[in-house]
Amino acid sequence: MLKAVIILLLLNISVFVWSISVPEKTPENTPLTLPNIPKLVLLPNSDDDLYSSNSSNLIGSCYSLGPFNSYKAAQIVGEKIKDYGLAYNIRSIRSMETLRYLVFIPPLKSHAEAQAIVDDLRQQHIKNLTIISEGPYKNAISIGFYSNLERAKRETEQIRYLGYDARHSEEKSPLEVYWIDYDEPFGSNTPVIAWSRSVDPTAVVQRIPRQCNQ
Repeated sequence: MLKAVIILLLLNISVFVWSISVPEKTPENTPLTLPNIPKLVLLPNSDDDLYSSNSSNLIGSCYSLGPFNSYKAAQIVGEKIKDYGLAYNIRSIRSMETLRYLVFIPPLKSHAEAQAIVDDLRQQHIKNLTIISEGPYKNAISIGFYSNLERAKRETEQIRYLGYDARHSEEKSPLEVYWIDYDEPFGSNTPVIAWSRSVDPTAVVQRIPRQCNQ
C-alpha cells in the first residue's frame, strides 16, 4: 500500500514538473494562419451577377431615385446599389430651375410717369422700389425679388390693392439633375433613401416606382 502511494505521488510530481516546463501557447505565439494556405480574396460583383428585372426569373420592382444635383453623388449611391447586388443606370435630365420671383409694374410711357408712381408708393410705405432705366423693361418699376412664390403673390396683390397693375415673374436658370434607375427583387426594400442622405444630406431625393422593362 505504501509503495502505491509513493508511486502515485511520484507521478503527480512528474506531471507538475512537465506542465511548468512546457511553454503555454498564448495569442502572441500562436500562429494566425497555417502555412501554405492562400489568403481569402473578396471579389467585386460582376455585371453578370447583378439583379435586373430584364434578366431574372424573380418578380421585381423597378424604381427611379433622384434628383441628385451632381453626377458624383449619384455615382456614389449607384455603387452602393451595385454592392448590394443590383444593377443600376444613371441618366441626366436638363430642366429650368426657378431662382427667384420678381414683382414689378410693367413699363410706363416715360420715366417721369414711373417716378410719380414710385413717389406715391413710398408715401404708402412700400420700400425697395427701383425704376429700370434700360432694356426691354425700360421705365418698369421693380418692387423686389422673392425666393418664395407665396410672398411674391402677396406683394403683387398688395400693390394691386393700392391701384397699380403689379405682376410677378420667375427668374430661371438651366439646371441638370441626375436620376438612378434600378431594379430589385420584390420586397427587398433596399435602403436607397438612407444611402442618399448619407452622401448628400441637402438633397431632397425621392424613390418613384416605374414600369419595369423600360
